[in-house]
Amino acid sequence: MTSPPLLNASFGRTGSSMVYRATADGLARLQFGRLALIPDVRRSVRKAAWKLGQERLQRGYVYKTHDMPGGLNQTDARIVFIFGSAVDAALSVYNLRQHAGREWVEQHLDHLNASGPFEELFERDIMRIAEQLQAWTTSTTLEVLCLRYETIWDNQGALSDFAGFPVRLPGRRERSARTVSPDLRRKAEQLYGELDRTIEELPDAFIAGAI
Repeated sequence: MTSPPLLNASFGRTGSSMVYRATADGLARLQFGRLALIPDVRRSVRKAAWKLGQERLQRGYVYKTHDMPGGLNQTDARIVFIFGSAVDAALSVYNLRQHAGREWVEQHLDHLNASGPFEELFERDIMRIAEQLQAWTTSTTLEVLCLRYETIWDNQGALSDFAGFPVRLPGRRERSARTVSPDLRRKAEQLYGELDRTIEELPDAFIAGAI
């Protein structure tokens, strides 16, 4: 029987791409066996779902989104919500503006349905991180496994059990320090620091609506 759709959700810059690829690779191994060694076969089960209200998630695929759950009009999907530091997420977007360019950042903010332009990144929560966190972690109508990025390797078994197939994460690597000025880091911490304190109080792994 084909696996139900698996949706990887996050507010971005929290390791969600790594989890997306790892879960897709696991599903490809389940469906295609040794053929999953072929990169194109692994990629064939991956799909983006940036606007959930415009998507009908299909069985046998792994999806990635930065959208809110309100647009998801089906309840047969399994959802993995990856969360981490809001300060680090904001600083990562800032750094990528320098390295990946304006177009990448504008596309990323569009995927997030951001509430403002990049220039307001440290003035208000344009990435709607607080809204994402509240919506995904408290949902009682969807099946959502919430995982903290920094401890996801310790919860690889829980991720595999939830997905319904073995998920092999790549080796743990320390995330590189955000090379920003002390003034900019202070701005980030002033804006997102209280949210990070809320995030720190969450369990490392839990089912949405259970806390």
